[in-house]
Amino acid sequence: MNPAANHCPLPNSAVWSLAVRVFFMVLALAPLEARNIAPTFPAEAPFYHNQDIFVRSGRVAAYSNPILAVSGEGTVLMVLKARLDSPADKGHEQQVVLRRSLDNGKTWLGMQVIAEKAGYTVNPSGLVCDKEKNKVFVFFGVSAAQPHENTADAKGRVAHPREDAEQSGTGVYVIESSDEGATWSEWRNITRDLQPENGARPYGICANSNGIQLQKGARKGRLVVSSRYALGPTDIKNNLRNAVNCVFYSDDHGKTWKPGGHTRGWVGESAVVELSDGSLYLSNRNHDPVSIGVRSHDISHDGGETFTEYGLDTELIEPICHACIARYDKNTILFCNPKMGLRRMAKGKWPTGFRQNMTVRASFDDCKTWPVEKLIDPGWAGYSAISVCNDGTILCAYERGTGHPTEIIPSASRQNVAVARFNLAWLMQLERPPEVIAVSVKR
Repeated sequence: MNPAANHCPLPNSAVWSLAVRVFFMVLALAPLEARNIAPTFPAEAPFYHNQDIFVRSGRVAAYSNPILAVSGEGTVLMVLKARLDSPADKGHEQQVVLRRSLDNGKTWLGMQVIAEKAGYTVNPSGLVCDKEKNKVFVFFGVSAAQPHENTADAKGRVAHPREDAEQSGTGVYVIESSDEGATWSEWRNITRDLQPENGARPYGICANSNGIQLQKGARKGRLVVSSRYALGPTDIKNNLRNAVNCVFYSDDHGKTWKPGGHTRGWVGESAVVELSDGSLYLSNRNHDPVSIGVRSHDISHDGGETFTEYGLDTELIEPICHACIARYDKNTILFCNPKMGLRRMAKGKWPTGFRQNMTVRASFDDCKTWPVEKLIDPGWAGYSAISVCNDGTILCAYERGTGHPTEIIPSASRQNVAVARFNLAWLMQLERPPEVIAVSVKR
C-alpha cells in the first residue's frame, strides 16, 4: 500500500491560513528573543508592599542617600544620611544612621546613629558585607559643616576641598561590625589608603555606593566598593570633566583597602555589579554634555583594577541622579532609578530634570537590554538602592517626597525614605503601568 495514497493534503486556503498564523507567531516572538525576555515566569504568587521606613521629624529635615546590603546570615542593613536642620547637601550637620531587618524587610528594628560628630557633615559613602567572615563595613566621609571659602581659578572653576588624612577629624573612614550591625568598631581613617598613585584624591564624602563580594574567578572573595575620584579642579555645577568613578577593594577581608582603576570623566555617583563572566560593570550617573540624559557604564575585566570598556545605556534615561544595580540570580540583574527625562534649559544653562517615577528594571543579558520594567512610585523620588534578600525578596529603598507630583518645592524628592518590598513574580507582571504624572514646565 502506498502511504501517500491515504494522505489528504490541506486545501490551499487551509495551508495559507496556517502559514499566516506561523508567520505572525514568529513575528511576535522575535522581539522577545532579541530582547532576551526571561525564559520562564516565576512560579510563586506575586506580592508588593511599600511604606516609609524613615520619616523626618524634629531636627531631621530630610532622610536621604539610602544604601542597602544583605548579610550572609540574612540581616538586611539600610544605611543612610540624616540631614539635620536643613535638607541641603552641605553647610550643616549630618549623621550616618542605620535600620536593620531580620525578616527580609517585613519589619524593621529601631534606628541607630552609627557615626556623628558635632559641627561636621558625616556622609555615608559605602556599605558592603563580607559573607565569608560575617562582617559588615560602612564607609563615610567627614568634613567641616561650614568649610572655608574655596579659591576659584581664572575661569571661575572651584576645586573640591582637599581632604587631609592627617588633619584631625576629616577624611574617609570605615567602621565594621561582626554581629550583624548590632554594634560597631571605632572609626578608622583610610584616606591615605585610598590615595591612588596618579595623584587623584578620594571623593569619599559623596560616593553613596553599594559594595559587592566577587563570586567568580581568581579574585573570588574580593570586597569591591564603588566610589569617586577627582583628578583635578572639579565644580559639580560647571565642570565635571575631572570627576571620575572608581572602585576600592580589599583582598584580606577588610584589614586593608586599596584604590582600583577609574573611569573616564564627566560622571557622578556609580553602582557596581558582577557580570556572569566575572567582569565588573559600573553604572554611572552621566554628566557628559554630549550624552547627558542617559546613563553610561564602564567595565573591568580584572576585578576593578582597571576599567577598559565604556558605553552608553540609552534605555536607562535619568534626570541626572544616583541609581543602583544588583544581581538577582545567575540570569537576572536589577536596576532602579527615577525614570524621568531632562528639561532643556535656556542657552548656556545646565539641563536638569525632576526626580520622579521610581522604576525597577530587569536585564537577562548582562545589562545589554532592559526588557522588563515596573513603575513603583509615580511621585517625587530621588536616590535609591536595591538589594535581594536571601529568600529572593527584592527591596528597593528610595528617597520619597511627600508633596503632590505637580507641586514644585525645594528638595521635593527628598524628605522620607521608603522601601518597596516585592518579588520577581510581581516585577514580571507586565500589565499596563500606572499613569505617570509629570510636572508641566514652562519653557
